[in-house]
Amino acid sequence: PQVESICATVIALNTAFAIYTTNYDIDSLGKDPTDFMIAVEWGLVCFYSIELGLKLIAHGRWFFCNKDMSWNILDLFLVVQSI
Repeated sequence: PQVESICATVIALNTAFAIYTTNYDIDSLGKDPTDFMIAVEWGLVCFYSIELGLKLIAHGRWFFCNKDMSWNILDLFLVVQSI
């Protein structure tokens, strides 16, 4: 439960950050992202990669064969896509 709360909080912060970066992109057409934005994006990628790795270790081969199978596959796709 505590880990799920942390993950839910990070997802909410990621959503807020996506809104922030979208507004920045619209207001600053043609400008590169700031160093802060790049750092936060890499931090989020690292967090999600670690979360995915821990889930793979915890569930083993059942990662792809359980009630959360669809979410797990989506998580795997998103993390691989972001790297």
